Order: sequence, then structure tokens, then C-alpha cells
Amino acid sequence: MTGQGCLLVNDVKIDKEWLRDEDGYTQSFKFAAIEDRLDFEIPVAYEALYEMTITLLPKRTPSEDLSIFLISDSTVKTYDLDQSPMAGWGQVIHRFFFRDCG
Repeated sequence: MTGQGCLLVNDVKIDKEWLRDEDGYTQSFKFAAIEDRLDFEIPVAYEALYEMTITLLPKRTPSEDLSIFLISDSTVKTYDLDQSPMAGWGQVIHRFFFRDCG
């Protein structure tokens, strides 16, 4: 009953793992709540759910480094060298940024 898996919280895929404790197994996962509510769909009979605990994590301090996350389809993809000169725009976007632009 150990191992990895995933679940969806607010339509976001969350990695989870089973942890062994004195009462059996606990399923643990972390996610960032970005809305003012959480919706859970638990695909088991309600009798199978013994307890559900939500614990707030400590607030993160912002980094001094800027992070840009690219979410897209194949147009942002990194292509292999044998597919050159084809490249997704995410593969070459770094050419438009400079170290001192923060």
C-alpha cells in the first residue's frame, strides 16, 4: 500500500504518497489553495474515510529571483536537436530576457 499516485483538487493534479504511521497508512499531499474554497470529490464509500485533516503550511517568503512558468501546448515545447530548426517559443524565450531586467 506504499507508493505514489495522484489526485485532483480544484482540477489540479496533486502528487500524493502513502505514509506508514501507528494507526495504519496516511495519505499525504501538499497543494497551494488559490481560491476561497476547496472542493473534494472522494471516490470511495464515505464509510471508508476515517478522518480528513487540513493543515496550513507556513507562509513562504518570496524569492529575490524572478520565475516565469510557461503553460501551453506543443508551441512551447523543447524539441530535440534532430528536429532542428523546429523549436517551440518556450525553447527560445530566454533570448528576450537579460539578467538586469528584474
